[in-house]
Amino acid sequence: MEINVTSNKENKLLNRKEIDFYIIQDGSTPSKKEIKTELCKKLNLDPESVMIVRVDQTTGLRQVHGMAHAYSSKEQVEKFEPDYLMNRMKGIKGKAPAAKKAAAPAKKAEGAEKK
Repeated sequence: MEINVTSNKENKLLNRKEIDFYIIQDGSTPSKKEIKTELCKKLNLDPESVMIVRVDQTTGLRQVHGMAHAYSSKEQVEKFEPDYLMNRMKGIKGKAPAAKKAAAPAKKAEGAEKK
């Protein structure tokens, strides 16, 4: 797997680097965990403070395009990244939306009692 960085922009407002990259690979599409490990090695980043935001594979090509965010600390990641991305990188799926769905019927029940 060969990672090539096409853009490494500094976003001062959110205190992060926005990294665009592409990968030339043989075989199947690499996992986000593998991509994160290789990207951190190449750019000397802390794996705790990097989030893989997007990975796109074009059918028929050996190229994968992607985007990552690199923060200065793990606390910054937790502060700025959305919950669904945090859950995706941890391997937990659907945790945050389930909590919102459970809260919605309770509000409807309260509204019905007031009428």
